[in-house]
Formats: sequence, C-alpha cells, structure tokens
Amino acid sequence: MTPPCFLVTTPLQALNAMEAADRFLEKGERCTVLVLKKTAGARETVEAARRLPGLEGAEFVAIDASQVTSRRGPARAVRALWHNRRLIQGPVRRYCEDARILFLGNLMNRELLAAAQLAKSDIVILDDGTSTAAFFEAAGDGDRLQPAPRAGNALSGKCKEAAFRFFYGAASLPKSRIILFTTYPESSAGMNCRVVSNEFRVCRRLVAAGRTLPEAHFLGAPFVERGQLDWKEYAHWLIEAYAHLGRDVRYIAHWAESPEKLRQVEHLLGWETVRFALPYEMQFVLDGARPRIVAGCFSSAFDILPRFFAPGTGLQAFEIPVERIRSAAIQSAARSFYRRHRDTASPVDIITIQQAAPGRQSVRR
Repeated sequence: MTPPCFLVTTPLQALNAMEAADRFLEKGERCTVLVLKKTAGARETVEAARRLPGLEGAEFVAIDASQVTSRRGPARAVRALWHNRRLIQGPVRRYCEDARILFLGNLMNRELLAAAQLAKSDIVILDDGTSTAAFFEAAGDGDRLQPAPRAGNALSGKCKEAAFRFFYGAASLPKSRIILFTTYPESSAGMNCRVVSNEFRVCRRLVAAGRTLPEAHFLGAPFVERGQLDWKEYAHWLIEAYAHLGRDVRYIAHWAESPEKLRQVEHLLGWETVRFALPYEMQFVLDGARPRIVAGCFSSAFDILPRFFAPGTGLQAFEIPVERIRSAAIQSAARSFYRRHRDTASPVDIITIQQAAPGRQSVRR
C-alpha cells in the first residue's frame, strides 16, 4: 500500500486538499500531492500547496498533461488524448492504484476521473467551485457516480464524449467507495454517497488572528472575455454595485480577465484593480487580512468564506439577470447559487440587479 494521494490541478483544489488532510489523515502521516499540469498556471498550484499547513511534508509531484481541445484541429486533440492516456496508465497509476486513500480535486475533470478509476481504495471527492453544487443537484441516485457533464445533442459534443470514453474509459465510479468532502452537504443529499462536511477548520484557525481592512473587495468575473456578456451589460452591473459599495473598493480580477477590461473598470468606477497570483480564498487565508465587505456576482468564494469569516465582515452577492448569460451551464450554476443563499440561513446578502436600460452608463466621479 502506498501513501494517501491527492490529485489536483488548481490552487483552490490544493486548499481543499489541506482541509481534507486535516480531516482524513493520521497525524504526521506522509502523503503525495500529484499536480496534473494542463496549463501554465499549474506552477502556482505547486508553490501555493507547499505553503499550506498540513502539506509541508508532502511529496509533490508535477506531471505535464496536455490540454484537450479541438480548436487547433482534431489531430492535435487525438495526440493530447493519447499523451494523457499514457501518463495515466504509467506514472499517475503508480501513485493512485495502491494509495491508502485517493483524493480527487475535481469530479468533472476527465483526466482526474480516469486516474481515480484505477484506485482500489476509497475515493474522497473534493469541491471545485459552484459547478460542484449544480452537479450534485442534477445527479441521479443510481449505484454509480457518472460526473461527466451532459454534452447535449450537438454532434461536436457527442464526438468529444466518444473520444474521452475511447481513450480514458467510462466516466463512472462506484458510490460504495466514494466519500464527498464538501461545502455543499445539502445539495449532495440525494447522491446516495457518504458525505463529510468541509468545515474549513484549518482556515478558521489561520484567519482568527487576522486584521480587518477598511476597504471593500469586489470579485471580478470573466464574462466578457469568455463571450458570455457584452462589456456594456457587465459595466451596468458594476455601476449598480458601485451604488451600494462606493469608491473605496478594490476590484479583485479573475485570472482570465484581460488587462484592457481592467483598465475599463478603473476608468469607469475609479476602483483600484488587483490581480492576485492565487485564488481569492487562498490569498485571504495566507494573508490573514480581511476587508470590511466582500462583494461580487456569484462565486464559490461566497460558499467558502462564511466557513471561516470573522463576525462583522459583510458578504454581498449581486443577483444578476441570469438569462442574459449565454451559457446554459453557467446559468444553471448561477441559479443554484442564488437559490442556495436565499433559501438557507446564509450570511450572504443577495442584492438584485435590474436589466440594463439601453444606452445607460455613467459613474466616473
């Protein structure tokens, strides 16, 4: 039997790995953190994980996987799939197959899922943002977990799903060996899996000694860059947020937001824009400082931060006209988010934003 193994791809997954290590590992038990590097940002995942309490003594292994995309032609996509299959069946298998327990950072990542199918032990599935809760709510109650996202009726989607199955195998895991370590225990109630609530015990200890800043933070989103919204519509949402938050705000950029869009935000609102190297939740924990208010549209940060926020810090989520977003998957995640925080005893204040009036745009004071 080999040491417990964490399969992750992003810094936020590493933060959840830290909490899972505190909850599931024996004191002083050695473990492996295996980072599957599909993008340039994976280097940040390794460096961030090394700084986290409970993972200092872990063995860190970074493996270069390929990004599977058809944008550069089907031949490259096939080569990427074949490369990843060889990695999974070779070096990844050595760490996963006989691990005492395997931790999966994202149940919707097909490479991680393919690696998890090799494991003989229990598999602990960690959260990876608001899409995890949306998946829990839509999943069936059969005896196998099938986390592959629905491809719809589009021919391209069906071809992609067929390619994944051919190279990686069927996307399913036996629920009898699955433990969900999640911030969304209510959403996972119908999954018929063992559920352990992630209470962020380590984060609470780290934040308890922190200080409060006089400013507010607004968490940006890459709707414009990803073609989900036009800039004018997103600008209207920001103006509505400005009316509630005022000028003393730092706009925390998502990693995918463009420098040009950030300059537009600064010019429109006079807010300072900041791009952290780490996800906001991790930056917040490691800095030990907290703003007076954290605001934004919808984000997994609002699901996580209440677990370790100190009293007196406000959380404000601006409810946007979800139907204006062009992606059905993002619409579903957004609706699930707002419903979750409106229908429960959530500390997040939901503030409704109206649809933009034609030609309306101002602020710059």
